[in-house]
Amino acid sequence: MENECQRNVIVDELGRIIISSHIKEKLGLAKMDKLKMNLHGNSIIMEKVNRENPKLKLLIDEDGLKHYILECNIVRSIDEINRIVLPIEFRHKLGITDGNKLEEKVNDNKIILTKI
Repeated sequence: MENECQRNVIVDELGRIIISSHIKEKLGLAKMDKLKMNLHGNSIIMEKVNRENPKLKLLIDEDGLKHYILECNIVRSIDEINRIVLPIEFRHKLGITDGNKLEEKVNDNKIILTKI
């Protein structure tokens, strides 16, 4: 599954992007699926989490927001309208702010986001 799925996405004011239905279909993603995220160079790599993974840990921050941590990766859920929040730590490190464009592509069953 090389880079046949590629497009640009825009980060909203809450640090969210919308995952395209084409990419969701290619990777077998559904609403509320969890994606683990990590940084690799200047890209954010997202990969579907196996639901049976025993290393998945739920953390609730001071605002009541749920975060899932997996082996030093951050795990987030796809919401009901196909959005996913990019971790603020990743956005700060890569200089991603509201309105920035990211290249979204698929490679080896992973979503790769790179700031344009």
